[in-house]
Amino acid sequence: MRDWLGRRAFARYPIVVPVLYTSKPLEPVRSGAGWTCNLSEGGACLELPEPVDPSTHLTLVLRTDQDRLSMEGRVVWSKQLGPENGTLHGLAFDLASPDQHQGL
Repeated sequence: MRDWLGRRAFARYPIVVPVLYTSKPLEPVRSGAGWTCNLSEGGACLELPEPVDPSTHLTLVLRTDQDRLSMEGRVVWSKQLGPENGTLHGLAFDLASPDQHQGL
């Protein structure tokens, strides 16, 4: 077993907040709404109603209790939950500003 297995660069926090997403710059543009399952400074697990292909770049707007937080990232994995349940996605955030890190 590799010694890095199971270690993360950033701690993940189980938090559920609504999220709006838009793909960029693909044609046709995909957009919609979903929920976070967990968040970290480096990424998020999202539950979205439709599958989004890995390597797709997304712009997100997270709705927190204090403000809206805009982030950009790339889908790194997806897993279908079932025909009625949506799809989980792992998203790695692009370079974030100090204000964005503070918001997360």
